[in-house]
Amino acid sequence: SIALGLEGLRQGVHILRVHDVVETKQAISLWQAALEL
Repeated sequence: SIALGLEGLRQGVHILRVHDVVETKQAISLWQAALEL
């Protein structure tokens, strides 16, 4: 579900509804940091 959430963000989704909030937040932070490189 984390991969699908990241794909949704890549496509422009603004709101994600998830059960694993902490893990999803970590993945988003990592993804955003990778984009800044």
